[in-house]
Amino acid sequence: MRYKVFSFTLLMLHLAVASSQVTRVDTVMLLDTVSISGERYQGYSSGQIASTFDEGIMQENKRNNIGNILSENTSVYIRSYGQGSVSSMSIRGTSSSQSGFFWNGINIRMPSLGSTDLSMIPSSFFDNTTIVYGGSSIRYGSGTIGGAVFLNNKANFTGYNEFGVDLRAGSSGSLGGNVNATISGKKAYFRIAIDGHRSDNDFNYTDLRGEEQKMKNASYNGLGVNAHAAASVGGNSQIDLFLWYQEGLREIPATMTMVSSDAYQSDRSLRSSLQWKSYFQRGVLNIKTAWFNENENFTDPQIGLQSSILTNTYFLESEYRHQLYRNASLDAGISVTAEQADVDAYDGIKDRTWLAAFINYKQYFPRIDWNMVAGARQEVSGSTLSPFTPSIGIEGPVFTHLFNKLSVSRNYRLPTMNELYWQPGGNPDIKAENSWNAEYSLISRLFQKNENVALSLSATAFSSLVDDWILWLPQNNLWYADNISRVWARGVELGTGFTLGDLKKSADLQLSYTYSRSTNESSAAEAGVQGKQLIYTPLHNAAGKLSLVWSSWKLILYGNYTGSTYLSPDNTSSLPGFFLSDISLRKDFNIKGLLLGLYARSNNIFNTEYQAVAYRPMPGRNFQLSLSLTFKN
Repeated sequence: MRYKVFSFTLLMLHLAVASSQVTRVDTVMLLDTVSISGERYQGYSSGQIASTFDEGIMQENKRNNIGNILSENTSVYIRSYGQGSVSSMSIRGTSSSQSGFFWNGINIRMPSLGSTDLSMIPSSFFDNTTIVYGGSSIRYGSGTIGGAVFLNNKANFTGYNEFGVDLRAGSSGSLGGNVNATISGKKAYFRIAIDGHRSDNDFNYTDLRGEEQKMKNASYNGLGVNAHAAASVGGNSQIDLFLWYQEGLREIPATMTMVSSDAYQSDRSLRSSLQWKSYFQRGVLNIKTAWFNENENFTDPQIGLQSSILTNTYFLESEYRHQLYRNASLDAGISVTAEQADVDAYDGIKDRTWLAAFINYKQYFPRIDWNMVAGARQEVSGSTLSPFTPSIGIEGPVFTHLFNKLSVSRNYRLPTMNELYWQPGGNPDIKAENSWNAEYSLISRLFQKNENVALSLSATAFSSLVDDWILWLPQNNLWYADNISRVWARGVELGTGFTLGDLKKSADLQLSYTYSRSTNESSAAEAGVQGKQLIYTPLHNAAGKLSLVWSSWKLILYGNYTGSTYLSPDNTSSLPGFFLSDISLRKDFNIKGLLLGLYARSNNIFNTEYQAVAYRPMPGRNFQLSLSLTFKN
């Protein structure tokens, strides 16, 4: 009953937002001191490292999923079960469920799993993407101990029309394409993007006997539609409607230790969000509503197994930012989230609702050119309080070309529905994870006055001490969710960027490296496990990208290194590390306003044999060709 009431409330709010008219305020607006755009991470993440991938990078990767952007431009760890299969992300030695993915400010994690499948997120759907490293619970709640990724769609009221199509073909019977159309006026905006792909994925690999085999039962296909409509209302308000439909069907191949497999999985998700933003003389009011419906079905005919997961998520948030005086601002809000899961492995339909309140204070010190942000968040579900999460961050220059950042925060992750209710193995009494995070960064930027040369260097030391870390542990041939009393994730991130040239001729080099040590520090750990690195958590990750531009030609070389990962808690068995290198070449032609692009790419050019997950081989050298057409006026 409460879900019907909640759904009705959301519907009424949608209608109210859509029909509301806000009276125009006085034309003298303090736009230079009020933060009037973007999400909280853009104005209230002082002390933390953030990387934004703009429209150019998104266009380079529009033929791939979001995991490619992260693996090619950062040193975060991407773990994949195979091409077209489930892919997840780990930041700074934390688990995949400890990093959040946010679509226009709303977490898209699946309530049952608590994580996000990167293979189901086409890059072509978003205008830009930002990754914020380190704890973000103060701003976005549960599941952001390691960091957060933000997928953004932005309305552009400059008045233009654009149509684009990209068709691609590649190895192993891969075909795909995406189409997008944009209509922009002075007060209205609409964009729709469609992405589809399929692949036989029948690449060759070497089995455990050293014989060459062809991958079987590994095909996959997917289709997605993303739409964004926006309108300027009353001169100082904006309404945005976001819709995202995604579906996929993938066969699940046998591992190298199995004879065969006929298993397959289908996924479908429908996400919608209506948001209203109103600008006042000294503040901004932002109201967000959302409804997500997700369905996952797994079938294995060989053992007669069929599993179904159906979840609904409802979200409502009201946030207000106010300019207190010239150098200080306050951001406060409340949100309510309701989740419902209908899962075969649960004992009936499960649901939960929680309320959150947060506040952030930002202070700028003009004499020393420093920023400080302090805040806190509290969530409650029924009579249960989540860990109270304070946070403070400061940043500013130390010397002329040296900048520093410092952040200390408490963070948490609520148990997923599976961890609570899956039978057998779920634990209704399991505790929420909570951590203390700290990081310190030094950043140097040189040659900024010379437009043709830029050099940046950065180094970050980080530490996360996580209590009640949740793991699935084996017991009597079954797996059970339980809390490890303590895990310590710490390490160092290094990065450098060098750019030489202008828009017509340039060379750009980006390098990043992460050392992540995550160890079980539980005093109750079994012998040989305490102090050991967690499984599937590599110590070393590195990424590099060299871009060369000459007139209408662009050549990009990619490199990515993943260190060895342990397969057992006592670190006695492991997967070897691997280095992958890719190359792409693009040529653009401008024919009377029509932009024609020819694109070629080779992945894994050294034909490296590797596994990201034990006994699941990955493809060797493979190719992709693409033709794109874009018209804009």
